[in-house]
Amino acid sequence: MDASLLPKSVTIYDPGLARTAWCESAITQHGLGHLWFRGQRAADFVELGSIPALLRVLSGIETRDDDSFVDRLDGLASMLDEMGIRDVVRAQGTELRATDILARTLLGLAQTVETAVSETDEALALPVAVRLILAEVTRERRGQNGKTEWVSARQSWAAPFVSGDSEARLLDQLLLWQADHQITCSTAALRVVASSGQRAFKSAIAGLIAWEGPKHAGATENVADILCELAEGTDPSDLMNVFLDGGRRVPGFGHRLFRSEMTDERSLWLSQIRDECENAANSPMLRAAKRFEGLVSEESYFRSRNLFPNPDWYNAQLMLFSGVDRRDLTGVQFAGRSLGFASHWIEQRLDPATRMVRPRQIDSIGIGN
Repeated sequence: MDASLLPKSVTIYDPGLARTAWCESAITQHGLGHLWFRGQRAADFVELGSIPALLRVLSGIETRDDDSFVDRLDGLASMLDEMGIRDVVRAQGTELRATDILARTLLGLAQTVETAVSETDEALALPVAVRLILAEVTRERRGQNGKTEWVSARQSWAAPFVSGDSEARLLDQLLLWQADHQITCSTAALRVVASSGQRAFKSAIAGLIAWEGPKHAGATENVADILCELAEGTDPSDLMNVFLDGGRRVPGFGHRLFRSEMTDERSLWLSQIRDECENAANSPMLRAAKRFEGLVSEESYFRSRNLFPNPDWYNAQLMLFSGVDRRDLTGVQFAGRSLGFASHWIEQRLDPATRMVRPRQIDSIGIGN
């Protein structure tokens, strides 16, 4: 029979699907108005500003201390460098978006990495590889000659992507907020592939393809289109009316989980940083974006639909303000989310009780009923 026709109060138990249709996870939680990473407030990690410290906690890897964990990451970076990761990036050219370069480079290295390190070390090498790839992409975008300067994991994680120390610190904090957000579309894609027996780099490519989708992190690039129009002098009121008259959703506004303007801790923090940057730098782009945001947030059509600014709206502003190339916005954000990807791969793949994910299909035709 068609289970969708049963009353919602009826619970169906299929022992054949036990532990195969969902993923249990202890990595990220929402509660008490905050985002938590393994029971610790995400805001505390953001304040600390250390990507390696958060990766150590999220992954659940047992190490003696933070220093030994950083040494492990630097060792993996050295290994990837010796494997020619920079050459693989340069072979892609400079016209592709960063996410495409990331996917191609990870696939190009996957087989070599699989034979060189353990499964766990390959997972930990994922965010390290993403950082190295983006560093080389940034160098190519700037037309810099010679080998990219080595940047240890002890230094700012975002330093290779931007020019100044203040921009690097800002971007580090943004990436920390991006590290994980429970089992999203892209994380589910990674975990499904991981459950089939694939190792971390190949599983991450599946998640990355979902990550760059326009309904997921790729929405940041749609926000950038709005910001560019505003920067070029388009009146914020006229631009808002374009969306209003067409009944179109404004990129960067609205979230499936957060239905009011005060419930997403990430957006609240990012909006404060955006305001601080706008006041300090007197940026026309940030100033116009803030005015546009105010108009949309006050318009009854959008308010009645709970379409308030989400992190994509602020991420695009802060990354462009920091000097990130527009083609690289979604890719640079992935430098943060790759921490969560590595941790979810470890949790999904190395749990002996976890079986291959096989979501239950509800038969919509009814053959055999």
